[in-house]
Amino acid sequence: MPKWSCIRLQIREKEANVDNLINPIEDMYSLLMRYEVRVPKEETDMVGDLRYSWKRLRKLSTDVSDNLARLQVHLHHLLLGSVALPLSNLLTAMMCIQIALSSLAFVEE
Repeated sequence: MPKWSCIRLQIREKEANVDNLINPIEDMYSLLMRYEVRVPKEETDMVGDLRYSWKRLRKLSTDVSDNLARLQVHLHHLLLGSVALPLSNLLTAMMCIQIALSSLAFVEE
């Protein structure tokens, strides 16, 4: 399996782990609220925003990944074009050298 595929698989596993961590946290704070345990407001706000923030982060991750995939195609073509130009220059130079060598051989005869 290519290295990139292994990394993507590891990322997906970590995402699933984060998803599995959010539920117990929300459940615990729900229990605290039900039994009227005092919890700082900032903390309850953070827990309340946790799932939404995680979804936003995953959406951003997907958008960035899609954008990179589109750029990759463009950059791949750009790279191939920039490699093709020096190759054509090299072929032209080799032909010039070959012509020069053959003309030297003609002069020597």
